Amino acid sequence: MEHRAAWDATFSAPKSVSLTALVGRDEAVRQAHRDSVNVALNETERFVQARMGGNRLPETTGKWIATSFEHDSARPVNGYAAPQLHTHVVFFNLTETKNGEARALQPHELYRSQQYATAIYRSELALRLKGQGYEIERGKVVSRRSLATHASTLTLRAQKSANSGLPRTAGRERRRRSADRGTSDTRR
Repeated sequence: MEHRAAWDATFSAPKSVSLTALVGRDEAVRQAHRDSVNVALNETERFVQARMGGNRLPETTGKWIATSFEHDSARPVNGYAAPQLHTHVVFFNLTETKNGEARALQPHELYRSQQYATAIYRSELALRLKGQGYEIERGKVVSRRSLATHASTLTLRAQKSANSGLPRTAGRERRRRSADRGTSDTRR
């Protein structure tokens, strides 16, 4: 059996969120992404288990060692790296049991909790952005296997909602500046 030193998980902001945070330079949106990743990690950490070896059942430790790296662009395609806000999290293959013994992670629970972590991240991100005055649209997602599901996706509107207190002309001016910046940023 091959030893694994670590696993990598990625939390990717929806395109509209990435554009607002990166091209529109809205640091509060970027911080909402960071905070949402942290909430998802903290919530799913409680499911971490240690491999106990042999026929022994895994022990739930609720502890992992992880580090994260935030990136702001996708891999270049035809020389162009599109804005894409995402965070890689590396989980080291190590946890501590209740008796203080260092053990390898039980990967089964990591795999089982992936969809749960994604759902927490997306829900938390939507909640935080809505709290900032952005409107959130729920959408229909079609999987790569062409099975339609009704999982929610986030579409962040360029304009904050009308009840945010911004005059409509300020919203248009902000969108125009963001669009101008986006045009110049993507044509460098």
